[in-house]
Amino acid sequence: MTERCFFLTGASGFVGGEVLRTIVREHPGTRVYAALRAPAGELESRAAGLGWRALGAQVVPVHADLTRTRLGLSPRDLGRLCEDVTHVVHVGATVRFDDTLPRARQVNVFGTRQITELAARMPGLQRLLHVSTTFVCGDRNGTLVEGPATAGRFRNTYERTKYEAEDVVQRTMATLPVTIVRPSIVAPASNGGSGPAPSGQPGEQARFLLLLRLYATHGWRWVPGSPASLVDMVPVDLVARAVVSLALRPLVDGRWYHLAAGPHAATLRELGERASRALRAPRLSFVPPRVLHAALRCLIWGRTRPMLDRAAPYVPYLSVRTRVDTTDSHRVLRDLGLTVPRSADTFDAILEQLVALGERASAHPPSTTRPPARFSGARARAASLSRAAERRS
Repeated sequence: MTERCFFLTGASGFVGGEVLRTIVREHPGTRVYAALRAPAGELESRAAGLGWRALGAQVVPVHADLTRTRLGLSPRDLGRLCEDVTHVVHVGATVRFDDTLPRARQVNVFGTRQITELAARMPGLQRLLHVSTTFVCGDRNGTLVEGPATAGRFRNTYERTKYEAEDVVQRTMATLPVTIVRPSIVAPASNGGSGPAPSGQPGEQARFLLLLRLYATHGWRWVPGSPASLVDMVPVDLVARAVVSLALRPLVDGRWYHLAAGPHAATLRELGERASRALRAPRLSFVPPRVLHAALRCLIWGRTRPMLDRAAPYVPYLSVRTRVDTTDSHRVLRDLGLTVPRSADTFDAILEQLVALGERASAHPPSTTRPPARFSGARARAASLSRAAERRS
């Protein structure tokens, strides 16, 4: 067969959803079998709820589950995927840092193995593209090279199982046309134009911004990390365009590409200073993570405490030491007409969106100016801690 056809996993998520929209927008008429886990009889309604119907008939939802053998595909779906698909793009994964290791392995490792076994049954396969992460090497010094990763100490089950999933894909390079891409921190679209998250909360997937939102709205000024920590982030629209372009790039089997700012990553201090200026907020102070977390747990309770607990798994990423090599990746992306922005520029775009949201909220204030009850106590305690720290200094 000659007609181009994609099988896309993770299409209901943050990155996968942007990949789906990119295929539809930039390659009209290309059929996309979009994997979706849904209860029996609810596949079409779930797809409609995600906005897939508005993308046109070229998007075909397929019930698939990464935790099941052969993805739990029906005989009919298995047959048409094997017959029609030319490009497999595997974005699907559990990205929860606090998942148990068995659960994370079931989705990220076992699911990836099912993808490679399915791809091996596709006679028309031209590309299997696996989306990994630049954090695949865990927490280690040095540079992540554009090739097999040497692991350090894993900070969570997500990093460990993405490393193991890469090993699964790497073992198939001798028999399948494989490309592995490693995005760094994926931020909201640089132009604010990506579709909303499935939850209806724009940008909720970029949970690393939780501390920034707290800082902007509640006057917090302490960051649990090192000011010299590297923050490498790229906008999701750039990641999606790169994924699709690399999937369609011929004759590049067995390669790794880093979708990252690389030498243009920013330091945490630089981003903190930019946030202070843009949000007209106090300058950030940096403290050891364990010290700040212990202090906040003493000062904060009630319904605000879960917000602190949800942020905790992301705190280690405020003390990143690993540099990302992008020498070959940036060259190839430039050849494809793509330029990876500096992390500081990506962050500035996020700040502009936050400022705009704040201005819209000010233009339509709530009926009462009293702070929400669940934050008022925390804000007062944070202010008290700030005054005490200033007196000591």
